[in-house]
Amino acid sequence: MTIRIEPTQADYYLIRQGAEWLIGLRWLAIIIVATIIGISTFILHLVPETTWFPLWLCLILLICGNVFFLYMSRRHVSSHFLLLAQIVSDLVLLTALLHFSGGIENPFFLVFIFHIIIGSILLPKKHAFCITSLVCILFTIMACGELLRILPHYTLTIFPHDMAHVEHAAHKPVYVMGQTGVFIIVMFWSAYFTTAMAGALRIEFEKQRNTSLQLIQAAKMAAIGELAGNVAHEVNNPIGIIIGKTKILLSDFREQLPAKVTSDLEKVYLHAERIAVITRGLLTFSRPSIEKKEPIDINTVVNKSLLLAESRFHSGQIALKVSLADGLPQIEGNANELQQVLLNIINNAVDAMQDGGTLTIQTSTASRRLDKGLIQGVQISLSDTGVGIPQEDMAQIFKPFFTTKGTKGTGLGLAISHGIVRSHGGEIWAESKAGQGSAFYVFLPALN
Repeated sequence: MTIRIEPTQADYYLIRQGAEWLIGLRWLAIIIVATIIGISTFILHLVPETTWFPLWLCLILLICGNVFFLYMSRRHVSSHFLLLAQIVSDLVLLTALLHFSGGIENPFFLVFIFHIIIGSILLPKKHAFCITSLVCILFTIMACGELLRILPHYTLTIFPHDMAHVEHAAHKPVYVMGQTGVFIIVMFWSAYFTTAMAGALRIEFEKQRNTSLQLIQAAKMAAIGELAGNVAHEVNNPIGIIIGKTKILLSDFREQLPAKVTSDLEKVYLHAERIAVITRGLLTFSRPSIEKKEPIDINTVVNKSLLLAESRFHSGQIALKVSLADGLPQIEGNANELQQVLLNIINNAVDAMQDGGTLTIQTSTASRRLDKGLIQGVQISLSDTGVGIPQEDMAQIFKPFFTTKGTKGTGLGLAISHGIVRSHGGEIWAESKAGQGSAFYVFLPALN
């Protein structure tokens, strides 16, 4: 599965910090360059008088440019544009400094790689390679221009070109072409390596960020579950009183009450009993699971799960088809945990049918070959008519924190369900095609 990382607020903040950091670093570079030029010119006398003015002019332009960028950084200017402008201006001035201080003979031409690394880390990949291409073009123009004598060649006195019988390296085609070729290879390899590493780190950081968000969401859902249990407990008491009082009225005063009142009381009693069943189910579901397993009827678990999810079927315009086989063997398990498995699958099915659809639930006896051989048991199948799951995602659906719901999902429901079913000695699997719905199957061994 391809992960496409969109720029986040953190990415823009990093670019802004990089742009401001580059301005500060340039002041240090200006001091270093000024010191080198000063020592080379006035103390060591390595720089010919003909290049004094161009070198100092480049340094002045570098200072003016940095003052301008400092000013622009205080205003509402795009950080991306500010960083690109800094890098491009630096490359042009660096090429000019290199040209007036020995050209291709000056070993400091490798300083170009510094800007390539910065661009590859902070900017998108295409922009990083554009910067690399610009570096190679500027260097090639300088080297070939001096080779063909289109540009004058300036050199330092440490190079032996001033000897009449010695031709300096900048006018040797083999040396210039070889050095330029190696330079281009090194620059592009550096850009490729740095962008690859930066891209891998961005993906890893994005995964960690998503994992943190999903853990926070999972904690929220746990808190909501606890709150639902408390609310159900508070509702259960007054509902019990309503049921008791209604039952007394219907049993002791039925003959004295008008038929209309009796009918209304029967409706109140019926719906109050229904609320009581739902709240008792919520209380059971919200209690912490215990390790104890006991013989249970899987059809009872299915019915309780459907009762808890009933409101979702109505609000989502979901048609429900239920076919529960009679005479199913009992299984040994934890009803609360198995109810959680079914609710996770049911909620996913409802989410997959945003425009309505049909959810079909069936139970049956089945046999399946597991680690211990051919096992007899009970199978629950839940199939929907939703959007389905792409084939490339099928291998991921039971992995923790994998979700196709974006920020709406935690990616924990199916992973937890998988663990619960396996702890019961069973198996859970899915079949799906994009656009054709999904089917989940849960197999649980029968009680011996």
